[in-house]
Amino acid sequence: MVVVSFEASDPRLGTISVDEYAAMEGVVAHLTGLGHERIAFAHSGAHEEFVDTRPDALAAALRRRGLAPAAVDDGATAVCCTNDVIAIDLMHRLES
Repeated sequence: MVVVSFEASDPRLGTISVDEYAAMEGVVAHLTGLGHERIAFAHSGAHEEFVDTRPDALAAALRRRGLAPAAVDDGATAVCCTNDVIAIDLMHRLES
């Protein structure tokens, strides 16, 4: 078993650390390259220590481009999510 972006408390588990700031820079570069300027972040609201830097990483990448984070329900044209569960829930909510 390998865990990604989480500190493993069991030494038998492999871990992969992600540089959230570098990753979000790539995400924002891709999205702005597609023409998106109103990019939001959807978070579960739960405390997730090793992914809680993602909203800050998004904001930093947007600031470097002179942009600010948008709200999901306020005209965002792209949304970054904490995880797949949040993304799927958001897609269902936006489709209805």
